[in-house]
Amino acid sequence: MPVRVNVADFLSYSDSWPVLDVRAPLEYRHGHIPAALMFPLFSDEERAVVGTLYHQQGKDDAVAGGMKIVGPRMHEYVEKATLLAPEKKIRIYCWRGGMRSASVAFLLETAGFTVVLLENGYKAYRQYVRESFTDDRDFIILGGYTGSGKTEILHKLSEEGQQVLDLEGHANHKGSIFGGIGQDEQPTNEMFENAVHADWMRFNRIQPFWIEDESYEIGRISLPNPLFARIREGELIKLVIPAEVRAENLAEEYGKCPMQLLEDAFLRIQKRLGNELTQKAIMALQSKDYFSSALISLQYYDKAYDYGLKRRDKAKITILESATTNVDTNTKLIKDHLDNEYRKQGSS
Repeated sequence: MPVRVNVADFLSYSDSWPVLDVRAPLEYRHGHIPAALMFPLFSDEERAVVGTLYHQQGKDDAVAGGMKIVGPRMHEYVEKATLLAPEKKIRIYCWRGGMRSASVAFLLETAGFTVVLLENGYKAYRQYVRESFTDDRDFIILGGYTGSGKTEILHKLSEEGQQVLDLEGHANHKGSIFGGIGQDEQPTNEMFENAVHADWMRFNRIQPFWIEDESYEIGRISLPNPLFARIREGELIKLVIPAEVRAENLAEEYGKCPMQLLEDAFLRIQKRLGNELTQKAIMALQSKDYFSSALISLQYYDKAYDYGLKRRDKAKITILESATTNVDTNTKLIKDHLDNEYRKQGSS
């Protein structure tokens, strides 16, 4: 008999035990455990047929219908599983930990596999993910106006061995109106939460991790409410760099973007920016004056960031001023500040 375990134990197994998601492809694409491999018992169409049998004729007829579909393919499942798990140790889940995962587990155990099943399936995993964001974690929030190079600083810190929760990386979006340009398609909100959770649980709980000050929405992705609340309530390091310097930084990015996408982005903020400034920005783009268009965009972004900042406790905001967007310089500035704070706390 396969062993049934809770979510925490299921995830804690060695990576040498592959994870098979035996739900239909459509379910998998909507959201899955990040390490899981798609191993559908039924296609999307077959799942719909079995589901209809279940609702119209009952469980027994649905099981019989499913057996007719699966029976001729049983040897294919075993062969595929053997390729994925040559050591014949494997983890399996379906939606509720019911018939689909149990059926595949029975087949693979008969073929000599050792099988671990996720108790209550992917549904239990999703509940586990949502609840995990209420955990008390210590993190450092890095903020600052658009164009400050915050993401690059976080990448630098990650390269140096710091723990960094890259929300924008998981969202495939840089967080601004222009943030989706040149990025891969955004994941579903569910898959975004699953990916963030994987990092959240991987980090050493004793050490703090870094996170960028984000709005509630990153493109069309929404942050988990508990996580967003923690970001809004936490201690913030705000990097302040002159607008002209940040505009130079943004101009480099604009120069790499398709013109039409840039123009469309400005048109999306026209109501806030105003007709005159929007037209000036578009004319600047068309003449390849990316600096001027970037400087205009900052009038919108800086105002929006200041609006969000008003909701924070001023006592929890530390301002660090810099005259450059150089990643190495600003990373050192931030780390020196934290080292000084640490020494002050140690001497008090």
